[in-house]
Amino acid sequence: MKETLIFLMILLFIGCAEQTSEISDDMTEEKSQKVLLFVGTYTDQEGHVNGKAEGVYALTFNVSDGSLSPTNLKAQTTNPSYLVVDAVSKNIYCVNEKVGEGEQISAFSYTDDSITFINSLPANGGAPCYITKVGDYLLTANYVGGNFAMYSLGEQGEIGQLKQVIQKKGKGKTSRQEAPHAHMITQNPHTEEIFAVDLGTDEITIYDLDPQEALLKEISVIKLAAGSGPRHVDFHPSENLVYVLNELDGTIDVLSKQGNTYQSVQNVKSTAQKNNEEAGCAAIKVHPSGQYLYASNRGPFNTISQFKIQEDGQLEYIDEINSGGEVPRDFTIDPSGQYLLAANQNSNNIVVFNLDTETGQLTPSGVQMAAPTPVCLKFE
Repeated sequence: MKETLIFLMILLFIGCAEQTSEISDDMTEEKSQKVLLFVGTYTDQEGHVNGKAEGVYALTFNVSDGSLSPTNLKAQTTNPSYLVVDAVSKNIYCVNEKVGEGEQISAFSYTDDSITFINSLPANGGAPCYITKVGDYLLTANYVGGNFAMYSLGEQGEIGQLKQVIQKKGKGKTSRQEAPHAHMITQNPHTEEIFAVDLGTDEITIYDLDPQEALLKEISVIKLAAGSGPRHVDFHPSENLVYVLNELDGTIDVLSKQGNTYQSVQNVKSTAQKNNEEAGCAAIKVHPSGQYLYASNRGPFNTISQFKIQEDGQLEYIDEINSGGEVPRDFTIDPSGQYLLAANQNSNNIVVFNLDTETGQLTPSGVQMAAPTPVCLKFE
């Protein structure tokens, strides 16, 4: 009798252990399907936007069904209109887009439970609008200041010293191009070259980042069509091809490497609608597969355009879809490549689209979330 009782207890223990293991596995799988999505916003009323937010927010995105959920993660900071997230060190860096007073860049650390302020430094130029991390440095673009800046990073993720400011000169032919307007600075993943995009002069300057001297050294200058107003670029994941979104004339340039610089091998309209120069193009992203490209059009259109990337890297227009709101300032593609999320600045919402990986076409998923003045989306 005693032996039977011991045997039954062993069976019960094994059963409980197996059930606990299954529950643990289910919880791990469920957690792996959810990723953090950080949202940059406008908090203040500016000339071009009526900011309604409080700072940086974090949402949870479920890659298995495309759903969005709120979290308690929030960092109060002024006009964090662009972010970069370092998932390894658990740091967030943002611009604080002001002009004349309060223009700076800020650093935060984050956990699953909180976002903590680390420090801020002056932006060294009005209206900082872009920030990226390259190695142990932060690179920023100051729109009104018309310059690019580089900062070192400390061991605890804090912003260290200002290392360099590159002041651009010149102007373009349109009323928006009365002076240089730095709009983006980023790294080419294939060559490690730094691309600095100036909307005001229709130029992209290529630099080499010397980590020993902590300096950006000019290599060459790409001159685009007069009045095009280059805003953002993105890169093909496997080929050294660069896609440039031109805000002022509503076009996209495909750039190919020629010697130590790049030349446009194709220029297409960002939208099939008439008066494409009114598109006010905002964001451009290449799908992780390298098969498709997407661009957002603001102005009177409020659409996301879809293009097929052909074997030679050139673009073929597929379609475009309403962004689900007003002024799609930014969008991002989720880690699975099956969803596109659009941030609509003036309608205060984030809209999720299904992305067909076989055709590249977008369709509404029916999922959207209210968000105050969202203008930047970054997955962890």
